[in-house]
Amino acid sequence: MRLLVLHASRFGSIGAIRDYLEGFQAHSRHDVFFMDAGDGAVPQVKPEDFDAVLVNFCCRLHYGSLFSDACAEFVAGFPGIRIVILQDEQENALTVRKRVAGLRPHILFTTLPPDAWSTVFPKEVFNETRIVRLLTGYARQGSLPSDLSLLPLKERRLTLGYRVTPHVWRWGELGKLKIEVGQRFHQACLERGIPADIAWTEQAKIYGDDWLRFNASCQGVLGSESGASIFDWHGDLQRRETQFRHTHPTATCEDFLAEIAGQEVSFDTGQISPRVFEATITRTALVMVEGTYAGLLQPEEHYLPIKRDFTNIKDVLDRMADLENLQEMADRAYDHLIKSGKFSYKAMAEKIDSEIQIADDAKFFRKDKEEFSKNQKTANEYLPENLSFLASYPTECPLGRDYALEKINKFQNIIPELHSVSQLCGAEALAIYGAGDGGKIVHQWLQRNNVRASFFLDSRKNGKMFELPIFKISEIPHQNRNINIVIASQHFWEIGRNLITSGFKNVFNGNRIIQNETSSPGSVFPYDL
Repeated sequence: MRLLVLHASRFGSIGAIRDYLEGFQAHSRHDVFFMDAGDGAVPQVKPEDFDAVLVNFCCRLHYGSLFSDACAEFVAGFPGIRIVILQDEQENALTVRKRVAGLRPHILFTTLPPDAWSTVFPKEVFNETRIVRLLTGYARQGSLPSDLSLLPLKERRLTLGYRVTPHVWRWGELGKLKIEVGQRFHQACLERGIPADIAWTEQAKIYGDDWLRFNASCQGVLGSESGASIFDWHGDLQRRETQFRHTHPTATCEDFLAEIAGQEVSFDTGQISPRVFEATITRTALVMVEGTYAGLLQPEEHYLPIKRDFTNIKDVLDRMADLENLQEMADRAYDHLIKSGKFSYKAMAEKIDSEIQIADDAKFFRKDKEEFSKNQKTANEYLPENLSFLASYPTECPLGRDYALEKINKFQNIIPELHSVSQLCGAEALAIYGAGDGGKIVHQWLQRNNVRASFFLDSRKNGKMFELPIFKISEIPHQNRNINIVIASQHFWEIGRNLITSGFKNVFNGNRIIQNETSSPGSVFPYDL
């Protein structure tokens, strides 16, 4: 079977994502190919050349630009097996639900436990979709740098190590634990003179093989469950958190959680992070906050448990001095997570392959294969030469960040970001494309800078907004297309391509304006567009 994996190239150079993509390709029994689906990608592929299509979680269905509309149309109309893999399901959850449902997947892989499915993926929406649980990451067997030799714990220079993303309040209790465990143990190690390297800033992050080297220099690494215990159903919590921090400068995380009380979900969202595997593969002891860890780890057996109220910090540090027992615990975790092979990328590929086989045996997806094939469009028909760089073809390896940056730079040369009204001089009229919240923001910004828009453009709406008419592109005569157009939508790739193809030349991307306006703590707009 030939399987096409859609991914976002801008994330293709991140180690954990590349491991996931290449690990599946290496161990799947199918012929696996890749295709960039992000940043305006327009598929150049015949559906009949593949038997299944898989949308990887790095496409970030939570937000528009990282999975192009053209790729969404391709997947929805694909006549074979359609598969979606999701992660970070708590972000912009209703939008994700809608976009996933629009892809009509036969198989949906999620990191959420079964008791969450009826809430997040209701049966009335996903009645014909088989839902299966996967982990957020798997063990990279044999992936240590060639120059890294693993020392026994007693010969390592650091007692404890830890890195974590700066605290995000909207992640709820799980997010709070991630930062608090680092801060509390950092202070305790300072007070007792214990050698430790614990940090929670962006600048202190460690990447690639250096991260494995860091783990290998520690006797133990701190950790807590991955995930978030709050679901951002409407995609507005980032905005609300920014506003709350601004208006309540002395507030704490607990104050914000009280402000949004009721959004903590009742089901267990705790995950086992890929970092657990990265620590274990270096035979480093796990020192972690008590949790379920997707049912994979047991306290005392695989990790040294920290109470969730942190009342046993002294006891944990005392126990770490017993290096013989700590080594035995690290070895048990290694045997369980790494040596057993049960949580390897090979095991992941086998699980995905088995689900594909179930779907293939069912044959139900083939009932309208001929109809879907007739309706497929080839993007060659509507890609002008100056936008040919948006064409996306199947490749043998996943594309990386450099490819995405080159595409973004070329697009910005044709449709530059708007940052000053001085860019809008010389045209006979000014239109805002997008009669929604984004259009409101751009209109407000223009007014504040003493510039008046002539009308709005929108593919779905009509009538008036701010007493200005709303037109469709087709209603603008060709001889009147020497106008400035500011795109005020997260779908700027598709809109921009359509405008350029339709003969408009003075097109600007207004999303930087929108981003700046909505990131202001005093903004009245509720969404992170």
